[in-house]
Amino acid sequence: MPAVPHLYIRTHDRWKYDNWADEELYDMTNDAYEARDLVADRPDIAAHCRQLMDEWVSEQMKKPNWSTDPLNEVLRERGIKKGHLVARN
Repeated sequence: MPAVPHLYIRTHDRWKYDNWADEELYDMTNDAYEARDLVADRPDIAAHCRQLMDEWVSEQMKKPNWSTDPLNEVLRERGIKKGHLVARN
């Protein structure tokens, strides 16, 4: 992966905002104002960021005090079944 700092955003709950993408990726060196989403142009970096986030979430879910992900609780309350995280076994 290139050593350019990127900002990766994954949205699971658009709530009142229907113009948010599921994923966004920005080159923070050349686009500090986050004006150009690079997900379509750089699927390799987006996939790497997605993998890193999934690994981090899995590690967090293994911790003794985290039995469910708070994001999933919010999504369930709103009737959204899109969340990628599940209760810990």
